[in-house]
Amino acid sequence: MPIRNAIHIDRRVRSVNAPPEAVFRVICRMGGKYGWFSPRWMWWARGWMDRMIGGPGLAMGRRHPETLRVGDILDCWHVAGMEPDRRLELHALMKLPGQGMLVFTIDAEQGPSRTTLLTQSAEFAPSGFLGTLYWMSLLPAHDYVFGSMIRGIARAAEREAGAAPVRATRAVTGSTLPARAAECESIDQT
Repeated sequence: MPIRNAIHIDRRVRSVNAPPEAVFRVICRMGGKYGWFSPRWMWWARGWMDRMIGGPGLAMGRRHPETLRVGDILDCWHVAGMEPDRRLELHALMKLPGQGMLVFTIDAEQGPSRTTLLTQSAEFAPSGFLGTLYWMSLLPAHDYVFGSMIRGIARAAEREAGAAPVRATRAVTGSTLPARAAECESIDQT
């Protein structure tokens, strides 16, 4: 369930040449010793900043290295919802000027390609002006981190499935989102 009143959303959509269950397995392995498919130093820095203001940082770890269940702690996230091979919803435990959430949705695409559509959404409901300032100040870092994350998930799932990569990501960041991710104009070919 999306955050009520989330006005800042970074949504990325990518076709992955792997079955939904392979994509979901890769997503469930994120965090802990596997990392987040983006530079570890950036997550370390974010965890350090969180600890400096009294948050948990990234030191919370995880219950199991490869599987998740609702209620688990995953580094600085709480597993709030899950539908195996379809959806994973993580709520931020970090000290934030608002509420943060990271959602992965997996859909098998119809047609001859038999690819999987992966949607990754970072949502944030700010608490006032400082929350909005926080989100806006992190846009360049979010672009890099979340872009690296969805590409890393796709590559790992395609390797696991023994399939050739599909290289197209549609991304949109901001307050006003198109009704469907397919309407996004920005396409990253990396």
